[in-house]
Amino acid sequence: LVAKIMKNMDKFGLVVNPDKKRTGRRPDYNDGDLAYLAEWFWCHPTAYLDKAQEALCEAQDIKLSLSTIFHLMTAQDFTRKLVSCPAAQCNEALRTAFEVLISSAEYCNPDLFLFLDKSAVNNSTINRTYRYFEKGSRCVEQ
Repeated sequence: LVAKIMKNMDKFGLVVNPDKKRTGRRPDYNDGDLAYLAEWFWCHPTAYLDKAQEALCEAQDIKLSLSTIFHLMTAQDFTRKLVSCPAAQCNEALRTAFEVLISSAEYCNPDLFLFLDKSAVNNSTINRTYRYFEKGSRCVEQ
């Protein structure tokens, strides 16, 4: 083994022979399938792997096992992350209307108001606590 490594280092400057054919079976998927799968997880971060398997089968006409899909997503730098969610009752239009109301002449002193965030109390905001998302980016429910 050491002699083989030394021979490859002398001949190629690498530990392994770059011209050696890859052993094993060729994969059943191609780059288009990987791109579709990554895009699908961007659109559906809370989906289970079996839903990804069904979508891949319908769109690309390819049947991959769940473990293969999991390993492909890991290779694509997707990770399983804990989700941070805003409150389900958060409505930007109502919030803006309320800000206009409190800035009117009737309520002239804004120091009289106290606003609380009840998102931690709201248990209906999270359907799934974990999602698949890329490494290095924060996963927030939309």
